[in-house]
Amino acid sequence: VLEIYPDGRYLLFCGTAKQGLCTLYSQESLPRFQSLDANNMVNYLGSRKGTVAFFGRGLSVGSSNTTALYVGTNYDERPMEYFSEALSARRLVQATNGKYNISYLHEDPRTNAFSFINYLDGQDNYRVKFVYGFEYQGFSYFLTVQRDIFVNDYVTRLVRVCQKDPAFYSYTELTLNC
Repeated sequence: VLEIYPDGRYLLFCGTAKQGLCTLYSQESLPRFQSLDANNMVNYLGSRKGTVAFFGRGLSVGSSNTTALYVGTNYDERPMEYFSEALSARRLVQATNGKYNISYLHEDPRTNAFSFINYLDGQDNYRVKFVYGFEYQGFSYFLTVQRDIFVNDYVTRLVRVCQKDPAFYSYTELTLNC
């Protein structure tokens, strides 16, 4: 993951080193950086099999919109304590000491992310491969490849989540056919 934080001052980088732990780099001086808290599992986004992430619009709070980090992470067989949710909406939060951390956009851990879509069985039958992500007219989209158990083949699907829905109740998939 290499994304410019919309305030224009930071680059968010989450690679495969340190189990995918993210780091914020200053755009003014790249040698200035802050590794995010290793004790906060939400700060682990990088995956050896790929992660799709982008900043987009989040929920409206009063008269201002929050900035959300939409993330689709491909499971890479690492220990589950270092793997983040498969699909989630998160945000960067600055503490009073000036340090940043990532938190889920919605506070209820039962509805802030989809974890089940990446590891229902040990045979990769339901694993989702996130290929690309973008926002358009109030929705966040992810292009995925996954096995369709009814036709026993891989299919390309477009996943859509309403940006006003932090609980992902609006989650929708559409199979793309040629």
